[in-house]
Amino acid sequence: MGGSQLSLPVLLALAAQQAPPADAGRGARGAVTPPGPPPSQRRATQGGAQAGRGPAPIPVPPPGGRRGPVDPFTDAPKADMSPSTDLSRTWGYSKSKAPPKPLFADDPSSAEVTPNPIGFYSGVRVQAAGLLPPWAPADPQAAPPTLTWPGFERAPRSSRIFFQISRPTTYQVERQGTVIRVRLAGTRVDVRNNLRPLDLRFQKTPVAKVVVRRQGEDAVAVLTLRAPAEPTVQTVTADNGTFLLVLEFPDEAPASEGRGPAPTP
Repeated sequence: MGGSQLSLPVLLALAAQQAPPADAGRGARGAVTPPGPPPSQRRATQGGAQAGRGPAPIPVPPPGGRRGPVDPFTDAPKADMSPSTDLSRTWGYSKSKAPPKPLFADDPSSAEVTPNPIGFYSGVRVQAAGLLPPWAPADPQAAPPTLTWPGFERAPRSSRIFFQISRPTTYQVERQGTVIRVRLAGTRVDVRNNLRPLDLRFQKTPVAKVVVRRQGEDAVAVLTLRAPAEPTVQTVTADNGTFLLVLEFPDEAPASEGRGPAPTP
């Protein structure tokens, strides 16, 4: 064997090194595809496309009719997607009863009527003593006297603190410095909202705060004043038997009133 000839084992080893892998040119379904260009040629092709020498190659979809990503709205899963946690007790209401239906107005014009137009107060006031607020006793004369509304309102030259009671009762007003206590005998307070304090610090009135509390069988209202003031106490009885106790505080006269004309120089 000459020096230029190679032995059979050496030729087989060289052929194994240069041959591609057995499945390198097979597609998804076993179709044989030609191997791609070497890495050096691929880099040259990409660089030429970026430099404007030619359009980039259009990607070809894989064979076999494969689709793109799954759309959760159109490709609903076929398997059962129920949660693993038992929610039968949690969802008992929605499963046993029909969903609530919206309430529509039979007459479209009635939907435009509002109980409280803008800028108009239709609640309890001294001039409407018989107007009953929500949760008032159905039969005021049968039930014990009940405080149905503690309120405040402005008058042209005074401010008023009033208490609406379901029917007449006896009362007692005590004054001590800057505190006025109003005791309503045998009067109960059924609605918790009527026990909320009235914060009047930013109103034009000598009263800064009004607090109503239960005290035995009576209801006691405590009025805290900014300065000592003497109210006028009056009562109003409406046609439906509602009783109103009103404490009216006159406004302080301006400093310019009560003085004579300024002296002429």
